[in-house]
Amino acid sequence: MSVPSSSSPARRPGDAADAYALDDADRRLRLCRREEVDDLLVALVAGACAVLFARLELRLARELASLAADPDAAAPFDRGRVRLFAPQLRTLADELGDPKTTVEPTSLAACRLLLTDGISSPLLNPDVPIVDPRSTLLRIDSGVHPADFPQADQRRR
Repeated sequence: MSVPSSSSPARRPGDAADAYALDDADRRLRLCRREEVDDLLVALVAGACAVLFARLELRLARELASLAADPDAAAPFDRGRVRLFAPQLRTLADELGDPKTTVEPTSLAACRLLLTDGISSPLLNPDVPIVDPRSTLLRIDSGVHPADFPQADQRRR
């Protein structure tokens, strides 16, 4: 029996179809593996985001609690406004510090801006109207849900 040379390979009629089938199976296997990797990456990122959000919630809760505990020591903040809104700040700090509470990312962002943005924060900028702290705190509080908060499908009933 002769061995085909590399310059002129011997082909049978089914070789092209077999090669295509192998390529197709290999491609499907690679896609399945890629989807598995994508699923793992999504799960990993979701877990990392959950950890980061939990840490951010605790940090914001500590900042709000210290601000509400001693409004006169609030260095860059408008002390009068901090004193006026101390009960709401304390309540918000307690809710953020509760590990069973679910906090929407938009509320975390609004809370962070309340504590850090010198232009739009009603606690940092005395030129912002006094109505803005109330609306900002209500907007933040609307995204903070206690553990027994009904899910979306239960609220519609």
